[in-house]
Amino acid sequence: MIASRMSISQITSLLEEKPLSTGEIAEALGLNPSEVSRHMNSSSRYGFVRYDTEQKCYALV
Repeated sequence: MIASRMSISQITSLLEEKPLSTGEIAEALGLNPSEVSRHMNSSSRYGFVRYDTEQKCYALV
């Protein structure tokens, strides 16, 4: 499951560098894209990240 603290901190580190798509995050970390997608959707609802519909990527708030 993606909810491990290590995965979350790795995602945060990646997004500090630049906005990324779900697929790019999954590929960079060797994670399942569907798990990353669920996590990012949840993080977006809680305001931790934002989803840019034009660029189709996530970025830190």
